[in-house]
Amino acid sequence: MRLNEINIKEHMPSEKSVKTYSIATRLTLSLMAMVMFVVLFPIGWSYLETDRQARHTLVAKADETINYLSKILVAPLWDFDNTVVQAIGTTLIQNDLVVQLRITDSTGKAVYAVTKKSDADVIVRTCTIEYQGYIVGNVTLAISTHAYQQSKRTLLRTILLITIFVLGALVVGTGGLMRLFLQRPLADLHAIIRAHAAGNYDEPDMLLPYQEFQPFGQVLACMGVKIESQFNELQAAEARYHSIFENAVEGILQATTDGRILHANPSLAAICGYESPKEFMQTISALDQ
Repeated sequence: MRLNEINIKEHMPSEKSVKTYSIATRLTLSLMAMVMFVVLFPIGWSYLETDRQARHTLVAKADETINYLSKILVAPLWDFDNTVVQAIGTTLIQNDLVVQLRITDSTGKAVYAVTKKSDADVIVRTCTIEYQGYIVGNVTLAISTHAYQQSKRTLLRTILLITIFVLGALVVGTGGLMRLFLQRPLADLHAIIRAHAAGNYDEPDMLLPYQEFQPFGQVLACMGVKIESQFNELQAAEARYHSIFENAVEGILQATTDGRILHANPSLAAICGYESPKEFMQTISALDQ
């Protein structure tokens, strides 16, 4: 059975009066926010922990080096062997981490002093060298954090690249999945709704094979059955009315408020001496004739 198609747009609110939202956009943004939290939280925590451990290692390296110097410089400083002190200093300053080394004797005179140019922050350690209760010298060591800062920037860039890649993959993947798993079901649902609006309740492929849409599909099916039943009742009532109108012994007519005759039954035409209602209405078209 097919009902006359109705214009449902006339009964719908205008687009300007209703603020619309995109399910796909909202779902994508929600997934991005969730992934940002799930990914960035452990990555951020790992970054901070790695940074803390790297700085702790650098500080430990400075402490270890200054302790090493305080032991190997005791004998040459006690013996005023500046040649050995300078040799130790020259060897140590070749280390890229060491940007400053200053060794003084018991009188405060610099035996070895070298400072490298460095734009990075430094970790400074100073130690007084003693032997048998006497101060034999002093050593000042500065270790650069350049390598540490460079490693930190590299790690941060890696984290940013990973985050951008994950978000890009999420946007592209979600868009594809939306088209595959969401737009097709919504298109099927839209087709079913339009079929119901047009009165096509017995069209094939009207089932919704999606669990999320099953309740809505059941409501549509119930609406279709109810509307079809009401339409059948209306057709039956109309048929009964026509039967009564056409087969009545009394003359019956239908006219407008201004007296124009719309319909007349066969009995009225016979009473007035006409062979058919059509001939009667062609001759008499108003009640005042």
